[in-house]
Amino acid sequence: MASGKNWANYVDRALACPSEYPFGTKFVIFGKVWECWDRGGAIVRQGNVIWLDLLTQRAPVPFGTEMEVQVLR
Repeated sequence: MASGKNWANYVDRALACPSEYPFGTKFVIFGKVWECWDRGGAIVRQGNVIWLDLLTQRAPVPFGTEMEVQVLR
């Protein structure tokens, strides 16, 4: 991951977030806390929409699904 952390230790716990959020920023999604440890070219903020990429074995929702996310700082 862009943070240097080993992705294998963070499956179902980490996500890629826009660079305006520092590594370690926490997001609450599906009632669970996820931590930002990665980046990506398509991982951006567009107005009030934050594109995130969850590190999971299977996509929990279809690509492009909009949902409420709480950002913990």
